[in-house]
Amino acid sequence: GTEYDPIPETALVVLHRTAARDVQNWGQVVRELERRGYRVTIVNPGDYTIEHQAYLFAGSELVLSVQSSGTTSNLWASEKMKLIVVCTPSYGAWTVDYHIASICGQECYTLFTGPDHRVDMEWLRRCL
Repeated sequence: GTEYDPIPETALVVLHRTAARDVQNWGQVVRELERRGYRVTIVNPGDYTIEHQAYLFAGSELVLSVQSSGTTSNLWASEKMKLIVVCTPSYGAWTVDYHIASICGQECYTLFTGPDHRVDMEWLRRCL
């Protein structure tokens, strides 16, 4: 098999997507996660092979992502992994993430941003 750099089990993988669906306050989100002790790794799953995506998700305690097909890689994560999906008005709600998480026994939260495409930080704190 292919060798990858180790990711500690406490790692957080944030899936950073294209600018069209980007969240305007990612910096604030990342600082909050780091403040809570998470080691934040920002990735775009499409840049990796399926095998490497599986590795990234398997080693993640928490995945926070703008809604995209890349979040379906939570199939390879443990049941202890928590998924937080941010849905922007331009993309809408796609609930397949929630269904996959439910089947895998994972916690899943969905946040719908307003027109400003910003994560509500108080809501994020409640989910963590």
